[in-house]
Amino acid sequence: MKNKTLMICVISGLIAASPISAIAHDAGNLNEIESKLTDSLKGIPEDVENGSIAVDEDTPKTQLSQLATVGIERAIAIAHQTLQGKIIKSELEEAEDYLVWEVEVIPEKGSPMELKIDAGNGKLLAAEQKEEEAWWQFWD
Repeated sequence: MKNKTLMICVISGLIAASPISAIAHDAGNLNEIESKLTDSLKGIPEDVENGSIAVDEDTPKTQLSQLATVGIERAIAIAHQTLQGKIIKSELEEAEDYLVWEVEVIPEKGSPMELKIDAGNGKLLAAEQKEEEAWWQFWD
């Protein structure tokens, strides 16, 4: 009887240490990390609601850079301060009739995020999770 109990304990230990349980544990941690990420951006809307430089969708792309007072380096630094991770894209864009830097970040853990930063004053205007681009997480 003692041998059967010992055998069950050993088998249970092997199952608990298996890759499947490690994956399940990591998935739990990933959900916790994504929850913390969302909490750190709480109160930031997903869409731009206002901004300091008004433009319209017909403004030529070449003119947008002349209107921006915050440069690409500063926008990337702001995005990196906001969300630690790999910057994969930054682009000067018109969003809801305001000039913004759209910066995509892959956090150290979690789903890619798109941050919209005011091109006039550097304020974070919007943050949106970009789940459809999850394949970037595996790219080095």
